[in-house]
Amino acid sequence: MYIPWVAREYERTCQDCDYAWAVPKWAARPRTHGLTFVSEAGDSAAHTAAVVAANAAVDEKVAAFRQCPECGSAHYRQRPIRLPKRAWLHPLS
Repeated sequence: MYIPWVAREYERTCQDCDYAWAVPKWAARPRTHGLTFVSEAGDSAAHTAAVVAANAAVDEKVAAFRQCPECGSAHYRQRPIRLPKRAWLHPLS
């Protein structure tokens, strides 16, 4: 279901060179897994290693969007990109 007020993409603008680039929602607000309490009877070391590996994989994918493609700066502003009101009712053709 499409919800028009929920941003699906973000725009980052470099504060050094004013270049703007689009960033997908999953990269703008990445969800990482936290460590949960595991009893001593469980295999907590394996669980911790799996969570750390999963978070590292997400971070590796997101790292490509953290720097300006033009100048390589890590200083940017971010804003959500939303469709104008009622634009989702009329598909672009």
